[in-house]
Amino acid sequence: MASVLLIADASKVIREALGRLLGSIGDVGTVIYASSLDQAFEQTATHKPNTLVMDPRFAAGNAIASMGHLKQLAPQMQLVVITNDANAVSREYFLAAGADLYFDKAIELDLLVDAVRSRAATGRLQ
Repeated sequence: MASVLLIADASKVIREALGRLLGSIGDVGTVIYASSLDQAFEQTATHKPNTLVMDPRFAAGNAIASMGHLKQLAPQMQLVVITNDANAVSREYFLAAGADLYFDKAIELDLLVDAVRSRAATGRLQ
């Protein structure tokens, strides 16, 4: 079954690169984008993505405080945080706030690809 993937990142270059990388996964049917938290809310409410891949650093809004609301808009959605500012404390903080997975963009993109592939194929993040 084809899935809907939302990529939320303030950087257009990163959004597009992730879109090409993750959109090439066979069971990912549709890739949609958000450049702000407001757009992430709009896209989530409209498209009910299966997976949201989000960098929490946006010019406006508080991503960690918004995660619960995003999940309320699409209860089946699994939320993956990706960041260049990864550390153990941040990872625990985001996971405790509701992220399903947390990856360092610089060194864990292969794990992100595996997780999105698993979610698209099986319906579960692994």
